[in-house]
Amino acid sequence: MAEAQVAIPSFELRRLSVKELSAANFENYDHGAFRVAYPGNWQLIGNPNSSLTIYPKGGANSAAVCYGTIISGFTPNSRGKQLDDAMRQLINGIRDTNPGLRPAGNPVNISVGGRAAKSVEMLGTSAIRQNGEPLAERIRLVALQGRGSLVLYMVFVAPDGDFDSMRPTFDRIMRSFTAR
Repeated sequence: MAEAQVAIPSFELRRLSVKELSAANFENYDHGAFRVAYPGNWQLIGNPNSSLTIYPKGGANSAAVCYGTIISGFTPNSRGKQLDDAMRQLINGIRDTNPGLRPAGNPVNISVGGRAAKSVEMLGTSAIRQNGEPLAERIRLVALQGRGSLVLYMVFVAPDGDFDSMRPTFDRIMRSFTAR
């Protein structure tokens, strides 16, 4: 099991090359609430008591994750259709911290690790600037039921122009995800 690093360094973010985005030699990480495989050449920040951020070198700094995956969990406020309510709360929470994000469609039903899940893609503005202008950003939000009332979620993020080339890596991370 890989040990998670403690802090994301602070530096100017830039668009990464295809070579820098490459994913190799997937390794397993056991969080306690879940298990996941991630590219061994990517950075891993977090521990079994916090969220987990996985990103290629140069893909995140202390202020933003522009390339990578964030995995976390929360307890929704209501108990109606819990996963539907949880997805609404997640979308609203993400939009509160990044008001420029907007859903690119409605949440769809999927399966992650044999469990019912919801997925939605969102569009916004990246912290990466190119020629003085911010790049468009794409986020894929996936939520599924964890233990008890805990809802686990994954946020896959990349500039919109790079998202499709990262999709196979993101999909492999998601397919490896097992909630406990």
